[in-house]
Formats: sequence, C-alpha cells, structure tokens
Amino acid sequence: MIRCELTIRRYYLAIAALIATFLIQRPLVNAQWDTATALLAGAADLAILLVLAGTYELVIRISAPESTARSVSGSIHAGLATAILVLAVLSQMLFLKTGEALDFAIIEFGFRHSTELAAVASGEVTLDVLETVLLAIVFVALAAVSVERRSTGYLARAVLILPILLLPGCNIAYSLMNDDADAFVVGRAEGLLYQGAYADLGDTQRSWNRSAQQGWSMGIISGMAFGTTFGRLEYAAYSRKAGSEAIHGISEVTVMDMPARPNVLMILLESVRHDAIGAYRPEGDPAPSVTPFIDAFARGAQIVERAYTTIPHTSKALVGIYCGTFPRFEPEITEGLPGGLGLPCLPELLSKAGYASAHFQTAPAEFESRDQLLRNMRFDHFTTQEDFVDAPWERFGYLGLDDRAMVEPAVKWMLRQQQKGRPFFASLLTIATHHPYAFPGNVKPVADPAQAHRAYREALRYTDTMLQELFISLERSGLLANTLVIITGDHGEGFGEHGQIAHNGTAYEEGMRVPVIIRAPGKDAPVGRIGGLRQHIDLLPTVLEAAGIRVAGAIPGKSLWSTDGHTELITSCFYQDYCLTHVDSSGRKLIYLYGRRGVEMYDLVADPAERKNLFQSDAEMSLIVERQILAAARLRNSYAAVWE
Repeated sequence: MIRCELTIRRYYLAIAALIATFLIQRPLVNAQWDTATALLAGAADLAILLVLAGTYELVIRISAPESTARSVSGSIHAGLATAILVLAVLSQMLFLKTGEALDFAIIEFGFRHSTELAAVASGEVTLDVLETVLLAIVFVALAAVSVERRSTGYLARAVLILPILLLPGCNIAYSLMNDDADAFVVGRAEGLLYQGAYADLGDTQRSWNRSAQQGWSMGIISGMAFGTTFGRLEYAAYSRKAGSEAIHGISEVTVMDMPARPNVLMILLESVRHDAIGAYRPEGDPAPSVTPFIDAFARGAQIVERAYTTIPHTSKALVGIYCGTFPRFEPEITEGLPGGLGLPCLPELLSKAGYASAHFQTAPAEFESRDQLLRNMRFDHFTTQEDFVDAPWERFGYLGLDDRAMVEPAVKWMLRQQQKGRPFFASLLTIATHHPYAFPGNVKPVADPAQAHRAYREALRYTDTMLQELFISLERSGLLANTLVIITGDHGEGFGEHGQIAHNGTAYEEGMRVPVIIRAPGKDAPVGRIGGLRQHIDLLPTVLEAAGIRVAGAIPGKSLWSTDGHTELITSCFYQDYCLTHVDSSGRKLIYLYGRRGVEMYDLVADPAERKNLFQSDAEMSLIVERQILAAARLRNSYAAVWE
C-alpha cells in the first residue's frame, strides 16, 4: 500500500536534494559558475537547512507528543520549508532565463508589478522552466511517499540523498561531461551563430570565470539570507565614509541670440550595445555588419568612442537621456508618478527657446507609466502603441509593435512644426531589439544565448532598414537640412558573456556601454571620433549648446563637444543594490556586487572583453579597491541627493 506522509524531516530532505540538483546544474549552463562555487554555495545552503531541521528536531525531543509547542513548531517549519521551496524554484527559473540571482528586492518588485510582468513571463514558459517545476514536484513526492516494503521506501530516500552526495563530486562529473570543450555553454557548432567578438565566446567565458571571485554567498538560500545583507551593510559603511557633493541645480536659463536654431532629432535604439553597431567594430573584424545604414550615417558624423548608460532599464535610462542626471537608485519608476520628477528636462528647457517637443514609441504608454513619465518631462506631444490600435501594424513580442508604425506620424509632426516656423525636438524609441527580438519573419521565443543573439542581430538589421526609410522620408521633406541628429542606445544587452542574459542586472560592458553617434547640421559639421569618457547625462548639455541655451548652476554632464570627458563615472544595475560600477579615464573599471560575488576589477584598455579580474587579496590592491569603491559611493550619493 502506498500512502503520502510528508514529515518535516522529509520535506527538508527534498528541498536539500532540489537545491543540490540546481547548483550542480549551474556550472553546466552559465559562465558565472564553476564547480568550486557550486560546492561552496551548496555547502552554505545545506548548512542552513541542517540548522533548521536540527531546530525542529530539538523541539520535538524536548516537548511532549501532544504539546502546543510541537504543533506550533511543525506549522512554522512546514510554512518555512514551503517558502524556501518556492524561492528555490523561482531562483532557478530566474537564473536559467537571465543568469541573475534572486533576492528580496527582486521578489518585492515582482509582486508590485505582477500584472505587467505576467506578459513577460508568459513568453518564457519553456522546457527548462517546466523541468524546474516538475523536478520540485517529483522530489517532494519522493519525500512524501510511504510504502509497506521498506526497501522501496529506502530507494526513494536514496534518490533524494544522491544529489547531496554528488555535490562535493560535481567537479568530477563536470569534467567528465565537459572533457571536450565543445560542450561548454556555447559549443563550436553553436558558436557559429555568433559573429565577430562572439566567435570565441566559450573561451571568453572560461577565462573570465577562472578569475572571478565567488563563493558561499552565491547560494540560493545563503545568498538571499546573508550574502546581500552583509554586502549592503558593508556598502552602507562605505557610503557614510564617502559623503556627497552638490552636482545638480539649475538656477537660471539664458536663451542666446541665434540666426536659426537647429532642430533636434534623437533616435533611441532599444537594448542596442555599442559593439552591435558596425561603425564600432574594429578594423579587420570579419563579421558582416547588420547596420549598413547607421554605418553610412556614422561616416558623415561624429562617433563617441566610449559612452555609457546610467541604469540599464529603459524608463530609468530615459531620465539620464532627457534630464541629464541619474534616476533614483530603485527599481520603482517613481519618476513616472504624478509630480515624481521635479527637475527640468530637455523638453522644458528647450521650450524656453521656442521649441516644440515630441516623443514617439511603439511600446505601450501604460507599461511602467511611460505616459506620465513623458508628461513629467514636459513633452508637448507623445505617440505610443495605443495610438495605433486601428492601424494594420503587426504586433511583435509582449511589448512590441512594428517600429515602422511611428515613421509617418513622426515625419508629419516634424513637418507641421517646420510649417509653423518652429524648431522641434523629436525623439523616436524603437522596440524590435528588445527581448524576445521579434520582427517580421521571426516571432518565435528564443531558447538559448546563441539563438537569442542571432535573433537580436536580425532585429537590429530590421531596425536599421526602418531607420533608412525614416531618413529617406526626412530628406525628401527637407527636415534634415537644419537638424542635429543623435543616435544612441538606451542601454546594452548581454548574451551570456559573463553569465547574464538581457540587461537589468548586467554590470559588464555589454550591458552598460552604448553607441552615441552625433551629426550636426551644415556642410562644415565636424566628422570623426569623440574621445574621453562620456555618458548619457552629456546629451542634455550637448543639445542645449546646439540650441543656444545656457544654464547657470551645476549639472553633472559635459557637452560632447567639450575637449575632455569625465575623469570618472558610475553605472548602476536596475535592481536595488545589485551592482555598482566605477570607470575612470584610464580605463580601470571596478564592479561592486553588494556581497553577491567578490569585487571585480578590469583594465578596459588591455582587456576590453573583461576576461581577467585583476583583483587580488593583498594590502596594495585592497587599498586601490577601497579608494575606487569610495569614489563610486560618493558619485552615487551625489546623484541620489538630486532627488532629496
């Protein structure tokens, strides 16, 4: 006879087996992990489960069989075990899809935005997600099953114990499964899907992984319970020591006399990293460019060699692009709440010189309250997906609509301003290159980083074609004769180079570094390269300079036409206290991960792919790291003070 009896002991055993299985899998699918990391993380998680199980056993032993204490303890541990089980499954799902570590800030964000994220999640219910859920169900069932034949019951328990026993030996299993390097993350056959810098992705991942500092704080339970907590406490100490300075405060706006103010057109490319654009590829790169139009445009323009976003999430990045400062360091889009901005942005500043302003996108206005964010920025007009409900445009992915839909409305709006004799500021935000990289002929979900990168490149090719159509229309309408054009990405996109997929938690160059191409009007407009360290916050002073507008007071950005860039800058991940990077003009880059992993430091001049972590645990390096963390904390505090 078979019956179900899920005791607390068995429940914890099932969870331990499940977590061990998850951690054994991680080095096989993600470059963030090696077997030593899996062992340390697993040991920390199993130790926590052992303490919890031991606590329950202690109560059982010292309390009477029918006592309230035993009953209450059982209920508490059953609830706690269930919570850990759910968190472990969610953590593995997030890890498999993005390479990111689940923490309570992400969980809270998910609850707050469950409706918006439901559409995203619906497109991600793939085989690996279903396998994760099924594995949890099977392990709990094995723990609960009781049969008359003891040998069968022992066999069920042995299946649960096996992953725990294999965890210390996962290095052996990993070596056996990967004695041929082809099996590592992206095999040679799959690697053909990658181009240029991606051709040696496997080697890039391996060399980076060998130098990364990782350990017990990456455990599923230990990471959430202790790793991030200790990291935030450590950062709080740095933050207090670093202090802050006043970097933003416009006190006066002066409009200079000009014979004719140039129009301003911004093209914001969703999730487009700098090296996705052919114009940024090094000479001799054999990969065919998927952006021939942008490349041709860049040849008659200025290319900013090294530029960064602020926070790699569109709604947050728009604050840096349009308002010239960092958004708030929190995942909530509070800047999109009524009255949530409270500082002058480009539409408002340009209006003082008579400019009309408009933002165009094919993404929905309701997603992350984009419409209210644009109102807060004082745009005169904006067009969003809701304005195309009666138009025959195809929908792509969970957010997208064919980007060609906004070409005609944008051109017509600009023409109306030209007919009125009024200069305009127009901005177009594309969507095709956002995950899942859907475009005509490709509406299937992506299954792995190689396939995702191929779809991304093709989506970018489609975007390039759309931009060519836009500029042909603008040229025919005479709208480009006196128009400053800026093309940039709102942020980058990762495809497994350092374990991360997509952008929200990607601290590396693939997530933070963006293209910026700027073409001033006129036959004598400058052409060439703009050096120095630059950031999205520099777009505001650049546009104001072109429009003949001067501001008194402090702003953190510098015009792209200034002779020198920043001596240092920071970027921050979208999730709360998830990553903080600091880059200086020498190319030294520090990544602080708030306890999730150890500090990482790279020389971007010698090592642009960030393969070798230069951090070493010695006194000299520790002093360098402390100075750089303090510099990053000072800048973060200063940007945060703008909103106080």
